[in-house]
This record gives sequence, C-alpha cells and structure tokens, in this order.
Amino acid sequence: MTDERKFGLDGEGHNPEPLHYTQCGLDDVYLVNGFSREETDYGPATSIRNVDGLHRAIGLHIVEHRKTISAKEMKFLRRQMDFTQQELGNLMGITDQTIARYEKGETHVTGPVNRLIRFIFVYHLLPDEAQREVLKRLKELMESDDTMPDRAAHFWAHDGVWQESTVVA
Repeated sequence: MTDERKFGLDGEGHNPEPLHYTQCGLDDVYLVNGFSREETDYGPATSIRNVDGLHRAIGLHIVEHRKTISAKEMKFLRRQMDFTQQELGNLMGITDQTIARYEKGETHVTGPVNRLIRFIFVYHLLPDEAQREVLKRLKELMESDDTMPDRAAHFWAHDGVWQESTVVA
C-alpha cells in the first residue's frame, strides 16, 4: 500500500484497522475512521458516516494533486457531479465516446482535459450564487470586443480586499 489515500473525520479517533473503501470505484482509498462495522443477521455490515462529505473530500484530493487524472478518477469525478458521459462531453466540447475511452483507460487524459475536469469539479462544488457570478464574468469576457485597444489596469484596496477600479485617475 504505497500510494494509498487515507481519509478520516475530524474529532474521531483512528480505527485500529482502516477500511479499504473500494465502493467508491477507486482502488487506493482507505478510511481511518468515520465508519463502523457490525454483525447483522445477513453477515458483516459496514456503515459510513457522511458519505457525501467523504466523496467530496476524495474528489478534492483528486483535483488538488498534480498527477494526471486516471481513468477511474475521471469516472469518479463525473459520477460525483451526477453527469452522464454525454453531458460531461458536451460541457467539455468532446464526444461521449471520448469520455468513455478516458474512463475505460483506452485513452490517456490529455493536458487540457486534465485541467478542465478539475475546474468543472471545483466549479460544481460552488454554491449556486457563486456559480452564477463565475458564469456571468465568463460570458462578459467571451462577449467582449477584441478590437478595443488595451488599457492600463487600475486597482484599489477597500477594507483589505483588492478590486479593479472603474475610475481612472
């Protein structure tokens, strides 16, 4: 277990035996706490607390690390965003078959796709209002007139936060 990823809940002690959490579709995820094991009439059972939070943490771990996203990680991220291959392909400007080839490991995730899936996942985690603001700014940027001459950028600090100034001195 050299490249394992370990996850746990704050405020809980570590379980003496980590849980190899393969139900997420990844091979190298281990839980050090946040789960319980018990015997039932049907055999052993494991329950995990806050599965949504765990999957969010796993997704953030994937997008925050520099290595190229693997086939299984691509599929994990897509599923966490609740996209079909067609929906993700449309969003990224590629076909659903290309997404399928990435997820099967038939094609390596390329640099631009590697970056874009990370951005889309992080964007997906934003609250609705923040998503609308990002989209508004992107739309304004894409609709801007490229023929306008460049101008100097002016910034001002207000309460310790830098902002672009609309007033030119």
